[in-house]
Amino acid sequence: MGAARRRRVRAHLLMLAARIGAALHLPMWTANAMTLGSFSLVGDTGLGYFGALVVQLAALGAIAAIQSRIQRDSSPPLRTQLKCPRLAAPAADRE
Repeated sequence: MGAARRRRVRAHLLMLAARIGAALHLPMWTANAMTLGSFSLVGDTGLGYFGALVVQLAALGAIAAIQSRIQRDSSPPLRTQLKCPRLAAPAADRE
């Protein structure tokens, strides 16, 4: 059996084991899950289909903006901003 085939068999066995494990542990995750209850943005709020779509897109946009802001604030410094000369950009990149 070749190395590629062994890797493929190992990957398939891993996926099978993960699916079986997830199926066996699913009740543990869903039994005591916190929920907000079910409600419909269309029917329960009176927004209609277009209003519900706008609210949903606004909520997802806010989540994306917050995530982008957090990622931008925690990104590592550029190579040119580093104080250590060994870690800074090579001389050819500085010019």
